[in-house]
Amino acid sequence: MNDRIEQAIKSHQKSTFRSKFKLSNKDRQYIQDKGIEAIGQHAIDFIKNRIAPEYPKNDGKQTPICQECNSAPFLYRLLDC
Repeated sequence: MNDRIEQAIKSHQKSTFRSKFKLSNKDRQYIQDKGIEAIGQHAIDFIKNRIAPEYPKNDGKQTPICQECNSAPFLYRLLDC
């Protein structure tokens, strides 16, 4: 894990955009208080539960349509045919 972190830091230092981001003293203190392991676990939990759930609710499913709304007479009335 530490090698991956070191590689990420070196990579970010080379990037002009990413090298502009710095940890504040408050952030550094938070890391010291909580520990890097706890922060890493919080990040994993956040991604799993909030950003990318394994089985997202209603994944690719449309709201069901009622039978009447799906029938030809209803559509003709709707379109005034």
